[in-house]
Amino acid sequence: MCNVEDKQAARPFEKQCTRHYPLPMTSQLTDRAALIRNRQRALRDPALFLHEMAADDIQDRLSLVNKTFTDKAVITGFPDFWRSRFPDAACIEDTEQLQLAEHSQDLVIHAMCLHWASDPVGQLVQSRRALRP
Repeated sequence: MCNVEDKQAARPFEKQCTRHYPLPMTSQLTDRAALIRNRQRALRDPALFLHEMAADDIQDRLSLVNKTFTDKAVITGFPDFWRSRFPDAACIEDTEQLQLAEHSQDLVIHAMCLHWASDPVGQLVQSRRALRP
C-alpha cells in the first residue's frame, strides 16, 4: 500500500498511487462482426498476395511429400480464393464450430486465419479430431 501524501511530496508530477486491478475477462478475443465486415471490404478490391504466397508455399511443400492426400480440408476466411487453389479440397469458413466430421480428413490446412479465432486452441483441437489416425 502506498501513502499518497508521501508519493505526492516525493514526485509531484506523477499521478496519484492507485491500485491496479486486472481487466475483466471477455468471452471473445475477436470482434467477429468487424472481422466479417473487413473481409467483405477486402474482397471488393482483392489484394490477397499473402494468401497467394502461402498457397504457393503449401503446394510446393505438398509436392515434396511422398503421400497422396485424398480428403483435404482448408479452413480459411477467404474460401473462394483457396477453393481456386485447392479445387479438390473442402474449403470451410473459420467459424467457432468447424464443419469437420471426426476422422474424416487426411490433411487439414488452417490457412491464415487461426490468429482471428476467439478460441485458437479449440480450433486446433477440432482440426486434430478431424484428422484420421
